[in-house]
Amino acid sequence: MAENYQEIIEELFKAGQLAPESYQAYKAMAVSAPQNVITSLEADPGISGEALALAKSKVLNIPYVNLEDKTIAPDVLKILPEDLAQNYQMLVFGQNGAELQVGMVNPVDYKAVEAIEFLARKNNWHLKYFIISPAGFKTAYKAYDNLHEQVGEALDVAEEKFAPKKEDTSEVTEADLADVVKTAPVSKIISVILRHAIDGDASDIHIEPQGDKSRIRFRIDGILHTSIVLPIYVHAALISRIKVMSNLKIDETRIPQDGRIRLNFNGKDVDFRVSTLPLVNQEKAVLRILESPDKAPTFEQLGFMGQSLKIMERNISKPNGMFLVTGPTGSGKSTTLFSALPL
Repeated sequence: MAENYQEIIEELFKAGQLAPESYQAYKAMAVSAPQNVITSLEADPGISGEALALAKSKVLNIPYVNLEDKTIAPDVLKILPEDLAQNYQMLVFGQNGAELQVGMVNPVDYKAVEAIEFLARKNNWHLKYFIISPAGFKTAYKAYDNLHEQVGEALDVAEEKFAPKKEDTSEVTEADLADVVKTAPVSKIISVILRHAIDGDASDIHIEPQGDKSRIRFRIDGILHTSIVLPIYVHAALISRIKVMSNLKIDETRIPQDGRIRLNFNGKDVDFRVSTLPLVNQEKAVLRILESPDKAPTFEQLGFMGQSLKIMERNISKPNGMFLVTGPTGSGKSTTLFSALPL
């Protein structure tokens, strides 16, 4: 695509996505450091991902489609295995008989093309390629994940390991619990919960007992939403797995503990600040997601619009005065201030 960078920059300028000074800077970059052009354009807060995808579409003469508001049938999406979709940033979003509609973030990734062409030859499919934006891919890719389905599969296996049997009156020992938290079902349940919280833009995860259930809640925009409810017999194992991951004492249940987890999701490091709290005969865990975005979101992406947006931009640009940002935990105060910095 290197020879097309100048044309892509021209298209973005025509679409009003580039100011004259930025236009000249990118033109110079296309000559001096062409390998950095696309990365820089994608990171530019003034350029929308859909506008960039549309510019690529015009230059490469490949149709463009916006997947952010498109519903994809699960059986169509899963024609392409999830690992291939994630690795190559492409997915199948439509099918018309033997023709598959394939969306690609990078349509000149020849390894990706080779992989799906191999599947097509094997199954006698005809492929029609489309360009999609990274945001469109991320939105559509979420359909691969079904929290209840994935946790349910793991729970079926977990039930055999530590669900209480009617004739079994013995208590689970510390050694038993240590073995349980290392098993695949518990690890998978926690992994799925963490991944869905990140994909859902949650700021906190609450894992807490409630009667004969273990309730998982995500805090999104300051409001707690119940995401899934699990049997109570799995609760102790989930808390213990969280403790193991954050290097906390698995056998200490009488006092609060604080720890930290760092995981890598889709090539990005995400930190979790972990707190466990003792309750009557149980414990609860709260995880704060500390994800550092690659770039500050715009006010429009945060939902500000119209007159409110104009008032904010006008007052932030003043050389003096006070601008208060208030709200409950996880409502986006720090993110709003982060977005204001470029202004």
